[in-house]
Amino acid sequence: MRRVYYSFCIRMLTSRTFVHTVLFALGLYGVKVMVHIASVVKNLQSVQVGNLDTFLLNAVLHTHFLTLASVGVVIYTLISFNYSVFKSPRSRHMQTV
Repeated sequence: MRRVYYSFCIRMLTSRTFVHTVLFALGLYGVKVMVHIASVVKNLQSVQVGNLDTFLLNAVLHTHFLTLASVGVVIYTLISFNYSVFKSPRSRHMQTV
């Protein structure tokens, strides 16, 4: 019976959903640790509407690599999870007509 439990745990740990969830959580944790969200919102509110694009461009260009990598991991997991769940040939039965 122990082999059944081992195989079940290995299957759960290697599933796409579990891997996406872990990567998403690690990315969010990285963003939480490296970015003070309240300061970002406060700075964003102080920018005039016409200068928003330059503010965002300067914010992206002058941030640390690890912060950009964490945000990239979060965005990648969201996009790839959406693709793997709704557009994968294995999950055609989940699509709506």
